[in-house]
Amino acid sequence: MINFKIIFSLSITILFFNQLIFSQCESDEHSTNVNDSWLSCQTTAIPNSSGTTAYHWLYYDLGYNYSLSTVKVWNYNVENETANGIKDGEIFYSEDGQNWMSGGTFQIPEANGQADYAGWEGIDLNGIVARFITITAYSNWGNDNCTGLSEIRFNIGEQITSIRERELPNAELLVFPNPTSQVLSVSLKNNQQIEELIIVNSAGHEVFRRQNQTDKFTMDVAAFPAGMYYLKVWTKHQIYLVKKFVKTDL
Repeated sequence: MINFKIIFSLSITILFFNQLIFSQCESDEHSTNVNDSWLSCQTTAIPNSSGTTAYHWLYYDLGYNYSLSTVKVWNYNVENETANGIKDGEIFYSEDGQNWMSGGTFQIPEANGQADYAGWEGIDLNGIVARFITITAYSNWGNDNCTGLSEIRFNIGEQITSIRERELPNAELLVFPNPTSQVLSVSLKNNQQIEELIIVNSAGHEVFRRQNQTDKFTMDVAAFPAGMYYLKVWTKHQIYLVKKFVKTDL
């Protein structure tokens, strides 16, 4: 099991990729400093809905699809301001950023405003696979204007690499020559733009990542060890395409 801790901004999160990172620097204590917390005082429509109803919410892009289990939350823990903490809410998840499902509703207990606050581990996603997560707050513990959290940790299993992602029609994504020993060219048909290109090896480890905004891309793979690789391309429409290619020795 791998732990990810995440520091928030209003709707964008900064993800620290490591086995275990304490975003507030302490493993057995919890900050009561307002600057170590996320607080939203303006509601907007959630990204996973076509409706116009406004909420306080947090949006996460984990970078890859992962198998998700428990979610541990530290509610808003600023002394004398714990009423800002989320009370009732709902978690939504998606593999592609377009098709969303509910991971269930929850009620997070109010924090105690002390450094010994241990948080709450009451959300279990039961192994669902997702890259994108939205946490929507429907109510808080008494503040009419602002809603917040202090910290959140996703407990995840192994990365679900492009080996297990659906592979779209070959005609959409061109990867050549394949096999290749030195240069790999990637292009999309129908004037689609490559927004992000990621390569992982057969063990699921990322070996290359690049953001482009172009319909064609050429790269030197001569230094890659020989073997099978998986190329994942995200388009500007948040559609991903997956293609296998083989790197051979010179």
